[in-house]
Amino acid sequence: MEVKNKLSQIQEKIKKECGQKNIKWVSPQNFHFTLHFLGYLTAKEIDLVKNILKQTLNNQSLEIILKIKEKNCFPHLKRARVMFFAGEEKKGNLKKLQKKIGQKLKTKGFKIDERPWKIHLTWARAINPLNFPDSFKKIQELEFKVDSIDLMKSELRRSGPIYTILEKYPL
Repeated sequence: MEVKNKLSQIQEKIKKECGQKNIKWVSPQNFHFTLHFLGYLTAKEIDLVKNILKQTLNNQSLEIILKIKEKNCFPHLKRARVMFFAGEEKKGNLKKLQKKIGQKLKTKGFKIDERPWKIHLTWARAINPLNFPDSFKKIQELEFKVDSIDLMKSELRRSGPIYTILEKYPL
């Protein structure tokens, strides 16, 4: 929770810099890193994902330390649509885990995004593309340990998404 509080403080500073330029701000309680987005799943598929995660993560004593060094945008700074905190990993354990989970999901018939995976935490979405200066990227580095992998459900609402943890897998 301490990490979310610090990121929330950074987000508040960004809000003041950006103003209200048609930006939808992600609520700090909804901050998360996505390993795989699976879309709508049936109850049977959710159980299958739970089993894959349980098999993959059971008795894992992985140390995952992430560092947030900058803010960035998709597709790029000059036409920003999705604003995110860029993450970097010290040992590569999360990237290996993300790949391993993806391979297991794929063998069970789940459609997996094949683009290179980037560690990122979305903090805002622009309704209209924005243009930010390069200096926009810099923030004070923030390092923290990941203590669990969570299976999450997202429900899109007009007021913003609601995330519910379906299962928590401690590391």
